Amino acid sequence: MNPSQDDYQAVESEQEAGFLGQQEMLLGGYYVWLVFVSTLDIMVTWIILHHEGGSEANPIAEAVLFKWGLPGMIAFKFALVTFFIVLCEVVARKKLDTGRWLAVVGVAISAFPSIYGMILLAKAGAFTFS
Repeated sequence: MNPSQDDYQAVESEQEAGFLGQQEMLLGGYYVWLVFVSTLDIMVTWIILHHEGGSEANPIAEAVLFKWGLPGMIAFKFALVTFFIVLCEVVARKKLDTGRWLAVVGVAISAFPSIYGMILLAKAGAFTFS
């Protein structure tokens, strides 16, 4: 199996130093989308929980929300996002295409709850302005 050009670029990127001597992130553009959809998920969830009387579907997130409220929910969400970004970077440094695929799938999966939540809010008439 011959290495692809992406694999060579991954190795070259590892050798370049970025801000404060740290290696540049290989998939930064994907992480922007991940942070965006994760933030949107928090906002949509909060609206559903506190304005529409809904409930959290994830039992772990529900326990965090019950014990620590919105600040805990935000910390929990972004701890998971941070872990996922580190995971993608580690994978991408070994196999860039696999890391990219993982990042794309992660963004898509993370976007689903927000999209579904907005559909539920729209059906409940939450987007009517008077």
